[in-house]
Amino acid sequence: MNQDIVQLIEKGHYLIAIKRYREVFSVGFSEAEKAVYGMKKDISYLNRTGKHSSDASYDYPTLCARVADHLRDGNKLRAIRIYQENTQVNYKDALKAIYSIQRKLI
Repeated sequence: MNQDIVQLIEKGHYLIAIKRYREVFSVGFSEAEKAVYGMKKDISYLNRTGKHSSDASYDYPTLCARVADHLRDGNKLRAIRIYQENTQVNYKDALKAIYSIQRKLI
């Protein structure tokens, strides 16, 4: 997760976090809002379970954005590796997810 955004969420500055998310990932307000509130939910879960927010390996919108960037650059293997590392899935499941993300780009 982007640590600037995580810190803003932890302080309760959600609108500023949304603005920062939009700047970092070049997305619209609605998508940024969903991502920030998804991150908020993940952070609160991690805090309740006694884990630190740095233990969260990914948040899905950010992961999809990173994967999409690698796909646009033509680096499908790197996209698959990033997806696998962050979601702990096998190669076959990662490949399915990558194809799904790739279809949305077209």
